[in-house]
Amino acid sequence: MNIRFFVARLAGALLLVSVAPSRAAEPCCNIVTVGASGVVTARETATGRTFEFQVANRRLLSTLKVGQPVHADFTTMRVSVEPDGATPCCGIVSASPAATAPPTGPSTTAAPCCGVVANPALRRLGRVVVAYPEEVSARIDVARAGETQSIAGGYGNAAFDLFPGTYDVKISGKLVAGVTVQSGHDTQIKVGVLRVTASGSTRVDLVDRADGRALTGGYGTEAYGLPIGEVSVKIAGQTEAVVIEAGQVTEF
Repeated sequence: MNIRFFVARLAGALLLVSVAPSRAAEPCCNIVTVGASGVVTARETATGRTFEFQVANRRLLSTLKVGQPVHADFTTMRVSVEPDGATPCCGIVSASPAATAPPTGPSTTAAPCCGVVANPALRRLGRVVVAYPEEVSARIDVARAGETQSIAGGYGNAAFDLFPGTYDVKISGKLVAGVTVQSGHDTQIKVGVLRVTASGSTRVDLVDRADGRALTGGYGTEAYGLPIGEVSVKIAGQTEAVVIEAGQVTEF
């Protein structure tokens, strides 16, 4: 074979390899809601955290669908809706805080905070609903995701009509982060009741198992409305963990 011909063929093959497109990175996230105002909520698959990005282009907004994969860069706070993620289109305007990878063991997998059901009575707005299995006077506060300023609140059973987006909800001081509100839907936060039976002079404090913060408390027999999950009961300097289950009254 002619040496010059062989070298030319080899150089051509190397050139083709060098210019072949590399495989695009897989999308990290999926769209959860598409708001008519241009605010789109998405969820990161690996961690479950939600975030919002603003779409200024109305034509692009009209092409977005719930469940559609997107690319997000939380360093530059930019989002791309293109399949290869090459060109960012939009900026991230909010994200739920302190997102971490979910536990890997099947016995430690956390239950979802909420149930979402369609509400034909709603149009543009969504609704956060808190309904206990028995009457309690638990304090509820709603804030934008990552913020501490309460924008809505109340006591006991409550319903809050809100714009689509992501919110942080505190119930009896315990945080439920990243609560997603969708247009035309109720987001029902899963709650239960802890009934503590004690003498009137006994001080009872409820403590967050995650960080040791005091949540709420009182004296004697009392019923406390709480989100699902673990909470510690502290009496006379001693603590014991209790699991709150959705729609259940836990006796202590």
